[in-house]
Amino acid sequence: MKPALPILLAGAVLLAGCADTGSEQDGARSHGPANNAHHVRDFTVAAGHPGLLGNWFSLNPDCSLAGYPTVRLLSPPAHGTVSIAQGSFYSDYPAGNQRRACNTEPRPGVQAVYTPAPGAIGPDEATIQVIFPRGRAWTTTFHVTIQ
Repeated sequence: MKPALPILLAGAVLLAGCADTGSEQDGARSHGPANNAHHVRDFTVAAGHPGLLGNWFSLNPDCSLAGYPTVRLLSPPAHGTVSIAQGSFYSDYPAGNQRRACNTEPRPGVQAVYTPAPGAIGPDEATIQVIFPRGRAWTTTFHVTIQ
């Protein structure tokens, strides 16, 4: 399966710290909110360019797929679009996590990408719900600034 965006773009955004990597088992990079919590994140994107809102994974300790998280767009942005796709992406498990070795190559997960409408500048907002295979869930509202 092809990634939703070229790996180079996704990697650049991940390095910029804009990704929200989650895992049902352990919270991964984002240390995901408590079950059924609402999380708010500020997000800046360059006008005319897509930006990675997040990657979510549900991996076993051996890096095999435990199941795809369900990612739903609850509230679409007014001045752009959000695309959600399954694919293979780089996880970002922190040091000390038993899944840290999974970060070395793309793993199956779900990715959400925000793309501003042509000519859009200024604020926007979108809300996403993430539900993991074993039931852990939360919503995230992204306060987007298009620059």
